[in-house]
Amino acid sequence: MSAEFIALFEGMRTSPEACAAAKKSGAVLQFRLLAPVSFVVMDLSLDPFSVSAEEHPEPAVELTLTCAAAHEILSGRLPVAQAAASGAVRARGGILKLLTLQAFMAEARAAYSTRFPA
Repeated sequence: MSAEFIALFEGMRTSPEACAAAKKSGAVLQFRLLAPVSFVVMDLSLDPFSVSAEEHPEPAVELTLTCAAAHEILSGRLPVAQAAASGAVRARGGILKLLTLQAFMAEARAAYSTRFPA
């Protein structure tokens, strides 16, 4: 499943809106996907941002979640705040950095709905 997420984010690199939202945050965002453990890492400070499957030693924000929870969040059915409150996602890193990712995550949800229609 991480390959599908990497392909999604790689495709977003051509979107001016996604790149602008990424640059605003300037963070390294790491998704730690569970069962099996895999990584999707984006350095949003680069233009265009980079996407890799290699664990980053010090991401600004790390979201730990299952692929199913990632699907629910990216499809817009589960807000990140609700996912965090329920324990479906664990966030590590600066809360202010997490807040700067809102515009980028909105772009990700839009790209996800285009790539994986409900």
